[in-house]
Amino acid sequence: MTKIEKEKTSTNTQPVIQAKTPPTETKNSSPTTLREDLVKELQKLFNERKQKEKSES
Repeated sequence: MTKIEKEKTSTNTQPVIQAKTPPTETKNSSPTTLREDLVKELQKLFNERKQKEKSES
């Protein structure tokens, strides 16, 4: 019973967080540039992980 209740609350809070974030992003810079920065950052992290896996094996 408590597990189901926890799941309900967690799923309910997620959309609220997503709805709150876009306005703050637009204040700093346009959403497209932020998305590009995120993509670059993710690619960097992904490449670093690849290199670590290569060096380990």
